Amino acid sequence: MIAVTAASGTTGRHVLGALSSAGLPVRALVHSPERTESVRAHGAQEAVAADLTHPGEVQAALEGCTSIVHIGPPMHPREITMGQNVIDAARRAGV
Repeated sequence: MIAVTAASGTTGRHVLGALSSAGLPVRALVHSPERTESVRAHGAQEAVAADLTHPGEVQAALEGCTSIVHIGPPMHPREITMGQNVIDAARRAGV
């Protein structure tokens, strides 16, 4: 399973489409539950709402994944924290 962060954004939707077109299983990580159906429509087999500023939520969202594509939120005041949380969770998950 490949996790994709910011999966409902412009870049995320393109990544989802490319991965699903290649027949790869994708778990889309989105910020709000309202976006889960949207990412499924773009090819995600699974969709999880997770706040990347909360390490526990990131850890749970990556459980069972073997790869991750992290798309950071440009110009977000907590972008570095989010990226570090994804890296830390990926290491703990063995990604």
